[in-house]
Amino acid sequence: LLRLAAADEGAGLADLLRAASQVEGCDVTLDALPAAVAAGMVEIDGAQLRFRHPLMRSAIYTRATVADRLATHRAIAVAMADTPERRLLHLAAATLGPDEELAAKLERFADTALARGKVASAVPALRQAAELVQDPRRRTEILVRAVESASEINDRVHTQLLLDRADMSELGPLERARLMVVSDKAAFEPDEPHRRIEDMVTTAAGAFDAGGVQVAENLLWRAAARCFFQDGDARVRTL
Repeated sequence: LLRLAAADEGAGLADLLRAASQVEGCDVTLDALPAAVAAGMVEIDGAQLRFRHPLMRSAIYTRATVADRLATHRAIAVAMADTPERRLLHLAAATLGPDEELAAKLERFADTALARGKVASAVPALRQAAELVQDPRRRTEILVRAVESASEINDRVHTQLLLDRADMSELGPLERARLMVVSDKAAFEPDEPHRRIEDMVTTAAGAFDAGGVQVAENLLWRAAARCFFQDGDARVRTL
């Protein structure tokens, strides 16, 4: 039961009990919780089961075997049949290897979330979608979308993690420009500012040629700002 709770912090207690019953093959009730509550590991807050410390949740999940994690996510997916969006995320977490159909569903979920302004929900969906596609170029395109979404909500940790997973060799001129807009690492490193400005202008030109007028203008504006604040020399100012 604790492993299930660790796999989905927001799951209701009723869903967790249903999922635990499926994993164990018998009815699991609240009688399974007193020892964990008495030990200070978790607390029951209304209809929610909450860990007293986030490191406890992380430790329980990471110590589980891969097989146990997959079974956990499959069980939660079944228990959440009435909440298709969250069910989809757990189905993805329970899947190993490519699954183009599931990846497409996750992308559609992300599109819907973004249209509703739920950017934070789109990021994990896009990240999981990228893990399920086989084509490196398509995977990178999905990761670019995930990076942009994470950056939009100022989630610097996930922005950098997603950037590190993107295969730069698979980037086209437009994707490269989009990443440069959101990536401090790619565009705004403090060393060699003149070279950074040149890279931004060159990348903007490539994006413009590829039809990305808006992202090209964004990059050029940023290059101009860097030129002003970092004292671009005469050669750089004429780019």
